[in-house]
Amino acid sequence: MKRTVFFVCLLSLGLLATGLAITPQELVQRHRQALSANQELLFNLSTIRMVGQLEKYGLQGDVGVFVSFPDRFAVAHEFPLFSERWVTRGKDAELLEMTGWRRTAARGDLFHLRALQFVLGYQYLNPGVALPTDLREVEGEVSATLLTAEGVPIRVVYDAGTFLIRSFAFTGSDGLGVVIQVESYRQWDGVQLPGRLREESVNPATYTFTQCEVNRGVDGSFFNIPPSASDSNLPERSSIRLPLQRYFGLPLIKCWIGNSPALTFLIDTALPFSVIDRSIATQLGFTPQGRRTAAVRYPLGDLAFVRLPSVLLREVEYRNKLFLAANMIPASTNIQLPVHGILGADFFHQQIINLDLTTESFRITSTRGFNPEQQWARVPLLTTGGTLAMIATLNGVETAMELSTSSGESIGFSATSETARGLLRRQGPSAEAFSVGLGFGFPETVVPLGALNLGGQTVDAPLAHLVQFPDTYPGGRRQIGWLGTGLLRRFSVHLDIPGQTAYLEPTTALREADTFNAAGLYPVRSGGKLVVQRVVPDLPAAKAGVEPGDIIIQLMGYPGEQIVFDRVYAFLNIPTGQSVSLQVQKGDGRVLDLQLRNESAF
Repeated sequence: MKRTVFFVCLLSLGLLATGLAITPQELVQRHRQALSANQELLFNLSTIRMVGQLEKYGLQGDVGVFVSFPDRFAVAHEFPLFSERWVTRGKDAELLEMTGWRRTAARGDLFHLRALQFVLGYQYLNPGVALPTDLREVEGEVSATLLTAEGVPIRVVYDAGTFLIRSFAFTGSDGLGVVIQVESYRQWDGVQLPGRLREESVNPATYTFTQCEVNRGVDGSFFNIPPSASDSNLPERSSIRLPLQRYFGLPLIKCWIGNSPALTFLIDTALPFSVIDRSIATQLGFTPQGRRTAAVRYPLGDLAFVRLPSVLLREVEYRNKLFLAANMIPASTNIQLPVHGILGADFFHQQIINLDLTTESFRITSTRGFNPEQQWARVPLLTTGGTLAMIATLNGVETAMELSTSSGESIGFSATSETARGLLRRQGPSAEAFSVGLGFGFPETVVPLGALNLGGQTVDAPLAHLVQFPDTYPGGRRQIGWLGTGLLRRFSVHLDIPGQTAYLEPTTALREADTFNAAGLYPVRSGGKLVVQRVVPDLPAAKAGVEPGDIIIQLMGYPGEQIVFDRVYAFLNIPTGQSVSLQVQKGDGRVLDLQLRNESAF
């Protein structure tokens, strides 16, 4: 057998040297011969178990990869602060998020998991899958594209001398690229298994396997994720109503951590995790650990982990919750957003929540206490990358949309997304603007849509905001769009997160016309004054001679130094045919009294 393997290696090198292309069948055969000299052993594989150490998120922990043929696969990460687990059983796949959220894998998660399963598990199985395609031979490597049963493309690079896998690349659950380098192999029980893996992604990792076993069995518990224990004192069949504040149209709620004074948190169902301001966590005696990058649409740099033993929303106490710590307050000073953190979708993963922006109320209901009414629109609730999303129909085309309560726009897309490019290709009317909400100040193009449909409920003439995120923002490259508070205020939104269903109850705002900052004027607070930061060319403010650096003395009769900041932008969202009055002081001391009228922004 050793002579046979030696001959195969010589033959492969000879083929490469003479420029002859290796066939897909030969590639599969040589790879399998490289995995084991005992092909009967490969054919009769039943289980693989690989355990070792993991470095990820700036933390050290344990890792396990478990395979039970033909169709069970699991990856487990164990850190001192939290655990993560991904499990597939045939066509079913589940995830245990770091926050303790147990959920069914959505499309993006499933693709990520299937890619890992295919390369770390199925490469050892007697091939029953499609042959590799797009073979290329360059400088001692053979690369090919493999497809999983669901059609997930994986680009695999083989060593041209040994025909073991050097690396594989695929698209992760966040829509961004993942490359995993196999830095070394070790022979265990007659099979070549990875000794060390290096993951190149937004959250790089190193996996070092110290114990591997083949055909010795795997504990079946690794292929199950047990239900999470209750993490709050909310009684069964009960419901609690809490008051909301609205700032820039965004929903804010008061909470208490331990014996802290009242803190203000944004409720953002587009986030798969909750966040606390790093300085607040430190003041409360908690030490953030590690580092995580998240592909979100607004800046949350240098995320770290902290576990809070008690978070109180009025009489509802949440226990032992994992938060990510970030520099929240400096990131939001542009718009003076008074928040100390964010409560993400993970915070309410065991309950039903109701967000009603028109009545400024927030309701938390136990799963057994929720009784949806027949007339409410019902929409499946997706958990793509942990983000809560719904399928919406825009101009007759179905697309996944996040429920982004941190955005003031009605509908948003990254300007680089295919949907945004399609809207711009229509060459219809549009207007330039800047984003508002937690991600404030990014250039955007506003485009009117014909209609949007959610579960049979139609919203007429909404506006889509195509935001130009900087290249440094990973989340700015995501293809999924979002529904902001400008649209969500049209409904009393009931989110059954455990049941993965959204119920939409129309409010009095359903038929209101959509607006945006048609004045083209973007002021900020500076030294107690209301100072113009940006002016959009060709919109009313620019035509009236307003320039960056001008000071707004009065707006709609309110003194600029005293007006509540979010009311400023409410006034600047001028409906078609209406006007806003303001008094502006120029740099040379002149004072102008202006009427900015929106004849038509498009």
